[in-house]
Amino acid sequence: MTATTLERETRTKTPEEAKARRNAEYLAMLDESFAQSERGECVTMTFAEWEEWIRNV
Repeated sequence: MTATTLERETRTKTPEEAKARRNAEYLAMLDESFAQSERGECVTMTFAEWEEWIRNV
């Protein structure tokens, strides 16, 4: 966890609130990822292409 994450979690009153906040942040991240995919802003490749790319980095 980053310091910012810890700071946000200490502002919550209960562990349930902290969990709900993390879940909401995760769901917002997924929503943005799906939106990027729909706009064609994602890179797609096969596993073989991925392995080749990793070898050349």
